[in-house]
Amino acid sequence: MECFKVLEPGLFTIIQDLGRFGYESQGVPTSGAMDEFAFRIANRLLENEENDACLEITLVGPTLEALTDTFVAVTGAEMQPMVNGIPRPMWSSFPVRKGDILSFSPIKSGLRSYLAVKGGFKGDYVMGSVSTYTRGKLGGIKGRRLEKGDILEKNPSPQVLLQTRKVREEVHSLLLF
Repeated sequence: MECFKVLEPGLFTIIQDLGRFGYESQGVPTSGAMDEFAFRIANRLLENEENDACLEITLVGPTLEALTDTFVAVTGAEMQPMVNGIPRPMWSSFPVRKGDILSFSPIKSGLRSYLAVKGGFKGDYVMGSVSTYTRGKLGGIKGRRLEKGDILEKNPSPQVLLQTRKVREEVHSLLLF
């Protein structure tokens, strides 16, 4: 199911899950999310499976057009998500509607953020993972970072969340240290 069109890809935005294991002896690294904690929380906020693929955003966020109604969550580095120019909270889930533009403010602290979508992003499944390994051209979208014009797909899932979820403020402040 198509969920986003990439209007601007950001600096280095790739599809990641928790990685591929057991191929290091053959020269294939694990890959996977660099900040596993933020990755896992993004999925939990959407009631996704722990290993559902997310976008890993490095330093500069992408600009995406929603192609369907869905829910997303953003965690990790402080990079304010915005829907149609209106700020949305970090470390929480929130809806996006077909035609909405999801973008990100310049990064304030940290290096990588994670954008999860309800059901998880689809990617090229190679050696047990959809994680992008750019040097080996494996996983993600043809083993590369996102490019302008890419169409991102998600796995089917029930659209309904019982409620918008967020990480409590006390927990979030602990994450900064």
